[in-house]
Amino acid sequence: MNRQYALTAILFLVQTMCMADDASVEVRHFAVPPIIDGRVDDACWQNGQWVSGFSSVSSGERVPDATWFQIGYDSDNLYLAVRCEKEGIETEPLNSLPRDSSFWTSESIELFLAPSLEGTVFYQIVFTPWENIYDAKCGIIDDAITHDKDWNPRVRLKATISEGRWQAELAIPWNQLDISQASKRPWGLNVVRNLRANKVETSTLVKTSHLHSMKSLAPMSIPEAMIARYRYRFGQPDRIETSLVGNAYGMKGVNFLVVNTTGRHEK
Repeated sequence: MNRQYALTAILFLVQTMCMADDASVEVRHFAVPPIIDGRVDDACWQNGQWVSGFSSVSSGERVPDATWFQIGYDSDNLYLAVRCEKEGIETEPLNSLPRDSSFWTSESIELFLAPSLEGTVFYQIVFTPWENIYDAKCGIIDDAITHDKDWNPRVRLKATISEGRWQAELAIPWNQLDISQASKRPWGLNVVRNLRANKVETSTLVKTSHLHSMKSLAPMSIPEAMIARYRYRFGQPDRIETSLVGNAYGMKGVNFLVVNTTGRHEK
């Protein structure tokens, strides 16, 4: 089937005036997506620019570079790659803990993603070197934050650990995100590193003392045409018509509920 919306290789920049040292982040289109194996050695990452420049959440001061990331996309997924330096990474994996445990209290990366900076919904995904994951759909209601941990998207995550370093790759399918608030307005993004030393030391790409806020997200441009095909969601079939063909029944028709997730009229 021909794609209705062609993607171009134009670079879309995250406008990051609030980031440490006015850093900028390229959100790059991948003609060939990465293999999610935690090795971070694909050509799309090798040809990109690693971003650092994190600041301490507690003091606001710039921390030594020990965390780098890249972000990119194709028509199916948003991709994140991270490289984290750390001496003496804990050898005890956290496999015994269930999904959605408080993994930010250990060595981890947090991704905050909002389909619209003018909306009321953002997503929080936390992952560790041992591929543990916490994910929640967060909402803002009367300045209070809600956390829906029943949102468990079908992401792909792989991480590898080597001497003094761990790295990971994450793929988030567009169809796992509620884009009802997405528009031509910028998306929002922040990346956070929780470095486990004697205690957890948290650093953030966007300077902020409060991570769970739209104000802690940097603007990120996503091509609207690229996500347009995810505006509709198909529900469960409510009626199935069958017909007798010989000695067997065949399907004649199926009715589905189709939901326009944007809330906007489509011609």
